Amino acid sequence: MAQIHKHEKVIKIKYSAYRIPKVTDKLTSIELVAGDWSSNDSVKSWHYNLNGKAEILKERTQVDKAKKTLTLTALEGDVLRNCKTWKTTFQVAPKNETASCVKIILEYEKINEDDPVPRQYFYFVEGLAKEVGDNLSKA
Repeated sequence: MAQIHKHEKVIKIKYSAYRIPKVTDKLTSIELVAGDWSSNDSVKSWHYNLNGKAEILKERTQVDKAKKTLTLTALEGDVLRNCKTWKTTFQVAPKNETASCVKIILEYEKINEDDPVPRQYFYFVEGLAKEVGDNLSKA
């Protein structure tokens, strides 16, 4: 039986958590498939480049304002080639008016336990969060 794996990392961003991040060069586009941009159970299709290759992720979004979390659950896409499940959670902890910490929690289940750990997606998500924070601090 496949095992659920978990990877966590906390990063500091130079911007308040009270603004919604919308700034990054890592994404080529995000399309709304169902729902609206800020509601629970909305579905979005993310188009991005990973190591020079165009990829897609279709995900369902869950927002918990009280816990300051945003969870993206993969429905379709390239990340599911080697994983049965993939879930990314961002938990924001405001530090002050100009800085926040973001805890990134990646949970996945590999199709085959012998498959390599999908580190390229960990690095992508961490880099994405850092870039959004850096770009917002310049706005």
